Amino acid sequence: MELRLDTTVPQRVTALLLNGRRVVARASAATPFHGTERILPLIAALLRGRSRPLSVTVVHDPQGLAGFTQLRAGAVAANALGYAWGVPVASVAQGEIVSRRGKHTRARAWVQPRYRSAPNVTAKS
Repeated sequence: MELRLDTTVPQRVTALLLNGRRVVARASAATPFHGTERILPLIAALLRGRSRPLSVTVVHDPQGLAGFTQLRAGAVAANALGYAWGVPVASVAQGEIVSRRGKHTRARAWVQPRYRSAPNVTAKS
């Protein structure tokens, strides 16, 4: 099974548990404030009573409309879970479940958030 984490939708986090192309379980929460704090409890509730996933994927936004913090939080959560569970982590495009051949996108050791442009997080004086 695969855990899919989607933080690309503004003020919402969604976690899916996939078995191939089939969605086994889904959990979603509104996150108007402190969204990063909702990710792990949401995943814990989704996995309660189920076996640990064999892979973790995080959704990236190919159009670059998702917020910097949202994308970073999703990538950090996916990387941390992959590391803790010893499972592969991959990044997939928004709306993609599996590739045409029925296989997950190529797993990498770590995923990097993809942004539309360089983050502007420093104040200029």
